[in-house]
Amino acid sequence: MTDLKVLLNSYYSGANAWFALGEERGLFADEGLDVAFVAGSGAYRAPAMMIEGGFDLTFGDMCSLVGLLARLTGAGPAAIYAIHHRSPSAVAVPSDGPIHVPADLEGRRLITHASDVAYRSFPAYAKAAGLDRAKVEIDISDDPMAAMLQTMLAGQADGVFGYISSQKAVLRQADPALAGRLRFLPFPAIVPDLYGSVVMASRPAIEGKAEALRAFLRALNLSLLAAVADPEAAVAAALARNPALDRTIELDRWTGTIGDEMTHPETAVSGFGAMDPARLGRAADLLAETTPLPRAPSAEEMFDPAFLPAAADRLRLAEAVRLS
Repeated sequence: MTDLKVLLNSYYSGANAWFALGEERGLFADEGLDVAFVAGSGAYRAPAMMIEGGFDLTFGDMCSLVGLLARLTGAGPAAIYAIHHRSPSAVAVPSDGPIHVPADLEGRRLITHASDVAYRSFPAYAKAAGLDRAKVEIDISDDPMAAMLQTMLAGQADGVFGYISSQKAVLRQADPALAGRLRFLPFPAIVPDLYGSVVMASRPAIEGKAEALRAFLRALNLSLLAAVADPEAAVAAALARNPALDRTIELDRWTGTIGDEMTHPETAVSGFGAMDPARLGRAADLLAETTPLPRAPSAEEMFDPAFLPAAADRLRLAEAVRLS
């Protein structure tokens, strides 16, 4: 058995339930892998934490990886399998309020967590939307997401950064009646080149554990297929590891992830997990200009396709996601 240390974006939940299902069904062990999954503290922090903690792999935000690579002088980690082919980021606003398009955010007050992916990539969104970022007030909060959304709905803020599926889920958990009071300004409508979270590998793993990475992605592809085919089983596997979760909320979160973040026309051509070099280049150029970053990493630095499962298996997953 080959040992692999994998940093998750968070603890087990509906948003990463395929890892739990694959582990439960022995799909990683079947590939000769002894995988230690460790809870992370957010998708944006994941790339840096992978390096700091000596992890082989992580599931984290692609925009954050671009920023990390832009500041490195040598070879760094790389994405090896895309899961969120669409950015999950959005600004949530009250559905009965005056904000309908990006320009309406000027002169408004938004609240966010400091490491929120949507907040961190907002400069790119603002540039693409023709929005004057300086005219948007943004306050950092330590409150839980549900509390921030309730603060907004109480009229004490105009919008909240976050992931659409997560914002809906946490608000339903707090008060099911409140979830219907949200309207979203989704990032893909303005910055379609941005990817969301991907599986990325450390440089030592890329150079020293190539066969284990291929085996991991084969098992991952099967895990995703199983989780898309049977969302109930995937969420049950997550709940077995994290009993504090609410089954209905996490099922909604997982099905929302499938329908929103994982669905993209490019997967029907290139197969699930692959990343488009031209799209990556455009995204890196925009992030480098607006963050700003010292440089825009090349597509070859950002994504290494050498470990992907067979195209037929990834196309099968793309079709399953589409049909779901």
